Amino acid sequence: MSSTRFSVLILGHGEMGRAMEALLSPRHDLAIWEKNLEDGSENFQLEDVVPGRDFVLFMLHANPHEELAMRIRDRLAPGCICLSVAKGLDEQGRTPASVMASTLGDRGHFGMLYGPMISEELLAGHPGFADLGTRRVEDFERATRLFAGSGLYLRHTTDIEGISWSVILKNVYVPLLGAADELELGDNARGFLVTAAFREIDRIVEMKGGRPGTAYGLAGLGDLITTGTSRGSIHRRVGRELVQGNLDSIRPGSELHVEGLHTLGLIEKFGLVKFDDFPLMKLMRDIHADPRDIAGKFRRYLQNSFKN
Repeated sequence: MSSTRFSVLILGHGEMGRAMEALLSPRHDLAIWEKNLEDGSENFQLEDVVPGRDFVLFMLHANPHEELAMRIRDRLAPGCICLSVAKGLDEQGRTPASVMASTLGDRGHFGMLYGPMISEELLAGHPGFADLGTRRVEDFERATRLFAGSGLYLRHTTDIEGISWSVILKNVYVPLLGAADELELGDNARGFLVTAAFREIDRIVEMKGGRPGTAYGLAGLGDLITTGTSRGSIHRRVGRELVQGNLDSIRPGSELHVEGLHTLGLIEKFGLVKFDDFPLMKLMRDIHADPRDIAGKFRRYLQNSFKN
């Protein structure tokens, strides 16, 4: 176990921010910044607490990344590493990784932390697992010292775009698993849908500049299995709600308008993927756009999937 004591700034105090606080507070010095979304107030001036930090952890959704990175970039200590867990696209259709790269520039040290690491389980003392994407091996090695003894296990990759698109896309497909469960299609169907999803995700990841096979790592397949089978998975619940016809519960602004649905809308808005080339994603788009006869839509998808 590393004895190095780091100075860490956590941005955001939602579920994952609290999980990181629990993991790191026994061994490191923490400051936690948060913003009141109702009145815009901050618990302290962000720029004042950035200098001298060894790590800044972005425990936030994708949208505030650019603003916050711009606010802190000129105050970051040399070698300070910014880590993010954001799993969505911002309102311009950009990954958090691309935002961090463009905002922090070549001198910036940043990494993306993705994998089976449900915040409730981390808080309960269960282990978590993640791909950590960094451009520099030294940044990964320093991050392993940060999390040493915490129960969060890290694997390194330099395929930052690959893991970013893997984790973002898996949230688009997970509601299909919930829908299939609600339709009582059975365990066999779930196994087929997972393999079909990853054939598509792997192709899209490569289209977006990632490496073939990255989608089958912790950030993609590992996180999809976790999210798609967890009893508390909100993305899985979305699929069930669609089949039940509870549309008000998934409209924008509601509790269940999750990252996957938001990402799906941005993919369509910006034409990031041609739906006709990815029939399972098209099925997700179609049942969200028109949730009538979801069973029929599934049946037609399966029949078309096995045409000779």
